[in-house]
Amino acid sequence: MLINTVETAIIERLKAKIPDAYVEAFPDNPALFVPKHPKVNLLCRYADSTYSEPGPTDIIVQERKMAFDITIVVKNLRGKEGCYTYLDAVRQAITGFKIPGCTKMYVSKDRYIKNADGLWFYSLMIVTKTRNIEVNAEQEPLPIFKTIGFNQHTSEVN
Repeated sequence: MLINTVETAIIERLKAKIPDAYVEAFPDNPALFVPKHPKVNLLCRYADSTYSEPGPTDIIVQERKMAFDITIVVKNLRGKEGCYTYLDAVRQAITGFKIPGCTKMYVSKDRYIKNADGLWFYSLMIVTKTRNIEVNAEQEPLPIFKTIGFNQHTSEVN
């Protein structure tokens, strides 16, 4: 599963489930981020993946656990338009959300990031699992048999 595909699906899900929020991908330069919405801004970014050991087959197949970070940026901590309200709204919107090729999403943790310039920053880490499958498998050459003989009386191969 491609990172951009999952990130876009998460953003679209949050836009649909939390219509009063401004939702976008995390900016390329976070230092220049300016909130676009007076109430709440939700920023999505890929965080990391962990991979299982490959199975004992000729082709590499691994479980891939993908984590995405949703950063919540708001002016208030509590109340109807506060951070706690949006932490719960994001958690409810994401928990159980499934895109094709992935398992249902779940929240692995949430945390306080900072308070700066009158804004509260909190984060939810969300996780889904998919498969990492070798795309360009190189075939090992098979042994070449030059002759095969069969002994009729003993049923042995020579």
